[in-house]
Amino acid sequence: MEATEFQKKSATLRSDRSSGASELARQALALLRASALALDGASVEQFCATMEQRCTALAQVRPSMVVVATQVERWRAELRRVCSLVQKGEEGVLESVSAAVFMADHAARMMEASHAACAQAATHMAQIIGPQHTIITLSSSSTLTATFTRVPKSVRFIVAESRPLNEGVGVVQHLLECGFHVTLITEAQLGLFVPRADLALLGADAVLADGTVVNKAGSYLLALAAHAVNVPVYFCHESFKESLLTRAELEIEAMDVAELGHIAVPASVQRNLYFDCTPAHLISARVTELGVIEG
Repeated sequence: MEATEFQKKSATLRSDRSSGASELARQALALLRASALALDGASVEQFCATMEQRCTALAQVRPSMVVVATQVERWRAELRRVCSLVQKGEEGVLESVSAAVFMADHAARMMEASHAACAQAATHMAQIIGPQHTIITLSSSSTLTATFTRVPKSVRFIVAESRPLNEGVGVVQHLLECGFHVTLITEAQLGLFVPRADLALLGADAVLADGTVVNKAGSYLLALAAHAVNVPVYFCHESFKESLLTRAELEIEAMDVAELGHIAVPASVQRNLYFDCTPAHLISARVTELGVIEG
């Protein structure tokens, strides 16, 4: 893969507004895999140097979606181990394949593990949801989508549209196609509809060191509204979204204000922050592939 193609695919990942953090992390791994395979046959020095550069670029592509950098850094750690072995003449441990092929396979294994973790987290979450429960949620998450396939059709949903790109509308369309009863609302109506729900359920883009959860803007408001009326708040996510970052170290991504659609208002007075932070004291439990982590 030439540098220009890598840059183009990285830009696509950076501008993606519809995919969740786990899916973007898997896309980053897929890009590393394709890059590694394209460099098969290059010298080990060229391979290692090029892949180091590409890891650095991908780790910075979506700062609020910490799992992207986390997965890239996990892959980079293995890259450094493998490159060190080859440079020491110990490549026999790679089972007769090149470093490039070994690292491409490692990326594939990491993607498979991510899918498996998503499925297991969804299974644990589905066991908490009763057949007559009403769930209130917002935004789109691959883990929540997997959860929804595991609950009975008698479960009801209240879904906020998730401005500015309204990915919640796509969630509603999917749920309707699956045969669920769904109500679509704006985020401004969350306080009105939370008392009608049995639980609030959200995905997560990252979990900070103190248990704060980073997710699509509106998640904090939903958690506040739910906490006020004793509706439990669950976040369902893969465990590798947990980070050692603090709130002060987290960069909240600001997107193009043109997405807000207010062309009559100067862009300089508009803000379009995509993520917010829900503190741990508002969270009833987090559910991962490892089980339920009580708040």
